[in-house]
Amino acid sequence: MTVSRRTLAAAALLASSTAVLARNPALAEGPDVAAVEAAVSNLTKAMLAADRTKLESLVVEQLSYGHSGG
Repeated sequence: MTVSRRTLAAAALLASSTAVLARNPALAEGPDVAAVEAAVSNLTKAMLAADRTKLESLVVEQLSYGHSGG
């Protein structure tokens, strides 16, 4: 099997990028991660509790809410 310089360079770039992100997790996360996680948690709790008032306060009618699985 012959490995080209381009393949080798791409592999090296991928390995070094992964190593940098593993050492510096703050680079992979934005400053609003905690706020987004809290909002998702609140939305999930409101849906499971079937709390219409809480759901209406958390969502906006102009947006479409969905999940990547469908």
